[in-house]
Amino acid sequence: MIAGAYIYGYKNKASNYEVFLPNSCFVESVYFSSKASLILKMTGNTESKLFLYRFMEVQPNHFMVNEKIFGHAIVVFEYSGKLWIYDPNYGTMFVGPSVSSELERKIEVIKYIEETQEVKIIESFFVNDWKI
Repeated sequence: MIAGAYIYGYKNKASNYEVFLPNSCFVESVYFSSKASLILKMTGNTESKLFLYRFMEVQPNHFMVNEKIFGHAIVVFEYSGKLWIYDPNYGTMFVGPSVSSELERKIEVIKYIEETQEVKIIESFFVNDWKI
């Protein structure tokens, strides 16, 4: 299951909004991350990582537009001393200078997404944070 019971989707009492198939953003992010990791490892740069998050849309004054919660997947990577993200909806975007820890990377990515896309991130994690 890629997205949990709180992801907005087709209303079906039996499924309780659960999505048991990956959304296209997840599939495309996995594909991009695989290619990027291979290239980045060959050049001595950092590998890329999948970043998943749940969010609510907000207006510029930070009031919630509605209570629907959405999920999204992107790729976070460092290249040439800079922090980048790849979003299947928007393409590759420069976030800022490279940071030293995964926590700092997460903070910078959340800040960038919330400032540029008018959303409030509720929960987020790198795929390697999963305790499988």
